[in-house]
Amino acid sequence: MRALSLTIAVTAALAACKDKPGGPEPAAAPPSAAESVGETASGAEPASAPEQQAPADGESCDVTIAGAVSLKDQTKEVVLGTTHWMSAEEIEATGSQGRLVLDCRGSRVHLMVTEPTDSRPSDVPYGPRKYPVGDKPGALRIVATIGNDSYEATSGSVEVTRWDDDSFAASFSADASKAGASDTIKLTGAVVVPCMPGFGKCKRGQ
Repeated sequence: MRALSLTIAVTAALAACKDKPGGPEPAAAPPSAAESVGETASGAEPASAPEQQAPADGESCDVTIAGAVSLKDQTKEVVLGTTHWMSAEEIEATGSQGRLVLDCRGSRVHLMVTEPTDSRPSDVPYGPRKYPVGDKPGALRIVATIGNDSYEATSGSVEVTRWDDDSFAASFSADASKAGASDTIKLTGAVVVPCMPGFGKCKRGQ
């Protein structure tokens, strides 16, 4: 869980600087993440072209959990760290390479969706795509923390239905297991994050 601990530390820093000029800095990936964008992502499927969606009014994250734990949670405490919303100048200045670090901090559930540390630029493209859950390039990791218990998704998918210069929107459905135990849960939900001023590519506020 070392990689997860590092990711959580990074997203905490992102939340602290969410409203500062320049936007939050996405998590840095190891050198292998800088491989050619022309490489084909393994496991991920391009999502079908979505209908035109209205701009997002504000961030939101809805989570429903069933199984060993049953609850529903909703929060507007959502941070998306991504170089896809940064200008080339911002990326060069910060050295950031992370393309997807999503942090939803609800009152009952802390949900994180991240790319594996060894993913490549082509594994998390800018735009709609359906990703399998997993820890290999081309997949996305989901970890839900409920109280003192951590559950990591073992199967399922994350479908990004919108990702452009206006906003990010995705839904997810996954089975997850409790660390060090046999307890399992079913995670479902959806998240919306508008691209806010401070990121170089965002249209809002321009």
